[in-house]
Amino acid sequence: MNVSWLWRDQPYRSLVHGIVFMLTLLPLQAMAEVKDMGVVPGCSPFPSRKDGLVTGTLMEMVPPCRPPDFTFYGSDGRAHTLDDFRGQPVLLNLWATWCTPCVREMPSLLHLEQTRRQGGIRVIALNQDINGERAAAPFLEKNGWSDLVLWLDPKNHAAKALQVHGLPVSFLFNHQGLMVARLAGEADWSSAAMAETLQRLVEVPAVGEDAATAGDDPPMPSPEGG
Repeated sequence: MNVSWLWRDQPYRSLVHGIVFMLTLLPLQAMAEVKDMGVVPGCSPFPSRKDGLVTGTLMEMVPPCRPPDFTFYGSDGRAHTLDDFRGQPVLLNLWATWCTPCVREMPSLLHLEQTRRQGGIRVIALNQDINGERAAAPFLEKNGWSDLVLWLDPKNHAAKALQVHGLPVSFLFNHQGLMVARLAGEADWSSAAMAETLQRLVEVPAVGEDAATAGDDPPMPSPEGG
């Protein structure tokens, strides 16, 4: 029996990709633990639905916390970590082409990235497709979102380290690289209310950090190595 039509059908393909994504998270999540980072606490695991996970709401981290380490890649293949972006507020968004709510919020992420030119928040739209750039780049171009810089994480290092339970999910970091908020599900990042909230959160003083040194960090990297 020829069932190749199933794979060509988008809903079935999306379901398979979603299952593969979730299975890749299980091994590291089972071993993950919150570490004591001294003055600045380590970030707690992302709550599960049974623990009262609220979707679509930006949840403030009090106090700001130190995120776990993980590696991701630019379109030139160079490895990066969040430490590379210290000195500028960052919104890290984990997304995939097969994720319908990810696609719905993409235009507002692009809008937020475009405001960075006026000193706004840096957007790291971190793609989680197992086929990496081969899947993500044509997808962005097809939908007219090529101005949104593409970052790649085909082995889901970020999702494992941050212990997420689904996509999309977003994390907000201040100038010192500390997590100040996180959000499960989609959001409208272009609204005036959201812009005001984001700006307030990234200005939250970091625990045990001297905010005056934030401007001494090196220039921000780009996925093309610039």
